[in-house]
Amino acid sequence: MGLGYVLCWIDINGQRYPHAVISHRDNYFDPTLQRSNLECSYDFVKQYSRTELISAIVNGGGQYDEARGTIEGFPPSLLEDGTIACVGVDAPRPRA
Repeated sequence: MGLGYVLCWIDINGQRYPHAVISHRDNYFDPTLQRSNLECSYDFVKQYSRTELISAIVNGGGQYDEARGTIEGFPPSLLEDGTIACVGVDAPRPRA
């Protein structure tokens, strides 16, 4: 798989949060926390290819313009109860 979008749980200081990271082949990147000094661990839940991600956004009410290559809508989110939905979320902020 090329570039991917990965939903996961992240554990920071004993607190568990829903999160998402980017994957490329067998490497995972967390642009949100990678440069922080927080010690964290990841529990991966679901990985989406580009095609799967576009389908999930469209199925969640978004739009994809193939001619322009643009996507509008919310990407899949891992919610606090463990469900996955394409909705805007207000995430709790980790405590350092």
